[in-house]
Amino acid sequence: MVSQMHVIYHNSKRVIAWLGEPTVQSEQAFRFLAKYISEGPPLGDDQEGWQAIVENSKPMYINLSTWEALLDIFGRPWWSRAWIVQEVSCSRAGWALMCGSSELSGNHLSCILPRFFDALEESEVPPEAKTILDSGPFAVLRMSLSCQDQLGSVLVRNRRRKAKEDKDKVYAFMNMVAPAITELRPDYGKPTAEVYYQTAAQLIVKGDDLKVLSICE
Repeated sequence: MVSQMHVIYHNSKRVIAWLGEPTVQSEQAFRFLAKYISEGPPLGDDQEGWQAIVENSKPMYINLSTWEALLDIFGRPWWSRAWIVQEVSCSRAGWALMCGSSELSGNHLSCILPRFFDALEESEVPPEAKTILDSGPFAVLRMSLSCQDQLGSVLVRNRRRKAKEDKDKVYAFMNMVAPAITELRPDYGKPTAEVYYQTAAQLIVKGDDLKVLSICE
């Protein structure tokens, strides 16, 4: 089933990312985002329509109270997980973000991402807030509208994501890229070190270079 996850999400009618139970702050954050989205251009059905939102959405002004509310939803564990990237990236029909019963379009959030960055530059936000936003939600939202990339780049970009099984830091991403490396297949019976070794070896062979060695720590 792990090998079929990207197919399941690609063919799904709808993907829902549920962040958990609501709080007063999460409700405030959803109201703020829903109002901002409603005042902008409507979400189109294709990449061209999404690009129009990226280019035409109005400036976003966020006070400290609203930032604290946004951090309530953007600081939740869901954003740090490895498997969620595949959920939002492979969904052909788009995805929805839910907290309790509040709901927003994930694709629409991705489109207004530049306005978040602009607002961050103009606001007095604690440094840790920027770290939380950039490593979690901003990274996920960027990927939901990005084109497929090389496996090595995807693995490096997501190396800090969390997974119950360390092997999933490879398995959660290996079917997101094109062309897929057919020599790599999920096998939870293998030691993690062997999975990483085989992945690195394939990246070297397929890429015909040693770039993977430059990311060792």
